[in-house]
Amino acid sequence: MIPPLYRLGQAQGRPMTHLVAEAVERYLAAEGWLDDLEPSDVPPANVVRGVFHGAGERTAA
Repeated sequence: MIPPLYRLGQAQGRPMTHLVAEAVERYLAAEGWLDDLEPSDVPPANVVRGVFHGAGERTAA
């Protein structure tokens, strides 16, 4: 997966890590894991807390 993602990132002029992060965020949102997520302009520590807070109450599909 790395070479195609790298080439896509190069073609779009964006880091590959941003492409992966956006894809993961879309997936988690579609699965309902980001309901409690704070806005993306908060510091990373708050984002992690927002994603995993209450994760013990949820089960994987």
